[in-house]
Amino acid sequence: MKLIAAALIVVLAGCATKPITWNKPGASSQEFAQVKYQCLQETQSAGNYSAFGPPIFVAAAASGARKRQFGMFSACMEANGWYRE
Repeated sequence: MKLIAAALIVVLAGCATKPITWNKPGASSQEFAQVKYQCLQETQSAGNYSAFGPPIFVAAAASGARKRQFGMFSACMEANGWYRE
């Protein structure tokens, strides 16, 4: 039983995604915070979503909505000169 639990932990750890880091040469952390805030505001107003996803969590719909939201947020960040690492 312990062997199965250990194997499951290893498999799930391999599926974990690494965090996204945004970078812009020469930019300050204050500039990052301002652009991030602006992009979050635009993303929320465009889809009426909170920063953590849509207000009603329906499994399939929530997944698609979060992908669209992240796409809009990423496009905004990239339009402001930031890129993902």
